[in-house]
Parts: sequence; C-alpha cells; structure tokens
Amino acid sequence: MAKNKFIDLNIADRRYPLGIDPSEEEEILKASKIINDKILSYRKMFTGRDDQDFLAMAAIDLAKQLLELRKEKDIDPS
Repeated sequence: MAKNKFIDLNIADRRYPLGIDPSEEEEILKASKIINDKILSYRKMFTGRDDQDFLAMAAIDLAKQLLELRKEKDIDPS
C-alpha cells in the first residue's frame, strides 16, 4: 500500500493526521464518520463522561458488529 496522500481526520474533536493510499480515502472518511456518529449518540445518552469513555464504547460497539458479521460469514474472528 503506497501512503502517498495525507489527510486530517477529526475524531472526538481531536485531529489525527494520517498517511493513506488515495484509493482508501473514501472508506477511511466513512469510517471516521461512523465513529463520530457513535460518539455523538453516546454523548447524548450518557452525560458527564469524557471522550475516552465514548471512544471505548464506540470501539466495543464496532468490534461487536465486526464479530457478528464475521460469524454470519463464517470467518475466524481472531
């Protein structure tokens, strides 16, 4: 994978510069949006917590979804 393009991702109000293959930019931006949408929904449900909590909740939720998809496709989840 040639990392010849740099983009700035904003996740949970933090900037993450990332070197990517240009062919992956659309998927990476979609993934970033999914993460931010989950964080926003957790912020609305659970007030008084910090972004680290919301990032952990989003990671658990997305990993669970990945495992469910792998199970449906009968792919080893490790």
